[in-house]
Amino acid sequence: MIARKKDKISNEVLWQKMCWQRFNKSQPFVMEFKETFHGEFRTLDFNKRNRRLSQTSLKMLHKRPIPITQQKYYDLISLFTMNPPALGDVYKPFYYSLPHHNGGIENEIAEDENE
Repeated sequence: MIARKKDKISNEVLWQKMCWQRFNKSQPFVMEFKETFHGEFRTLDFNKRNRRLSQTSLKMLHKRPIPITQQKYYDLISLFTMNPPALGDVYKPFYYSLPHHNGGIENEIAEDENE
């Protein structure tokens, strides 16, 4: 991220005086800010001047999810049996369906690569 010294309309940005910052998902490199709690938001653009966002496609590294150890699996499942539970019931299907094994993760990865 580039620390800009001027906002979109070329006014000086005083970083130490900012008291309110606002971000929007639809503009990931733009920050709106105020130096007081009154008045309008000013805009600061963090885009590099010539940056073009490209869509990068990632290929699957493994054919199936890498299993976690049985000890880690039981540790995660124990989050539901605590009093009070650390995780809600809505997350149970995900955690109960995690692939797990007794040991030897290197063997699991090697088998996956050989398929």
